[in-house]
Amino acid sequence: MNITAVPPRAELRDNAVVAERLREMAALLDAQGDNAFRVAAYRNAARTVSGLKRDLRAMFEAEGLAGLDALPTIGPGIAAAIGEMLHTGRWTRLEQLAAWCTVQARQEDHVELEPLGLVDGHQLQPGRFAPGIQVLQALFQAG
Repeated sequence: MNITAVPPRAELRDNAVVAERLREMAALLDAQGDNAFRVAAYRNAARTVSGLKRDLRAMFEAEGLAGLDALPTIGPGIAAAIGEMLHTGRWTRLEQLAAWCTVQARQEDHVELEPLGLVDGHQLQPGRFAPGIQVLQALFQAG
């Protein structure tokens, strides 16, 4: 997943970029089976932000986190995340979760197996990584 920073002084473009980051968070949480209410909270916040007629950055600069928290469907945690994005151009939690999901996806391509005997003429050893389930299924089907 390619995460872009919120460009400084982008006016209403900030709203679109922040909404997209909130949708990305919802998608990552949903993909890992997180709590449905948390996923919905990020999706609802994204809809709120994308529908705003006011510039988030101007609101944040004038009213701080309290102004963001006062928006419908935006609670203190999401307000803090939006504040971080507007202040630094990044969202550390999203970046960390995206990196973790990338590592998990790579690890799912390999399965750690107990000794199973011979597979295609090779003894599998404990602690060694074997090809993923698709490869094992193909070997089984090949006979």
